Amino acid sequence: MISPSDRALAVELIQEANQNGARLALACKECNISVRTYEG
Repeated sequence: MISPSDRALAVELIQEANQNGARLALACKECNISVRTYEG
């Protein structure tokens, strides 16, 4: 389990990467989480 602050940072980084053209799956992979976990 990750801390709430780390989770918030991961979501922020994934959103930023996605907004700048990265595919969601690849951004999630960099944070070592699945897209389903991110979307959940």
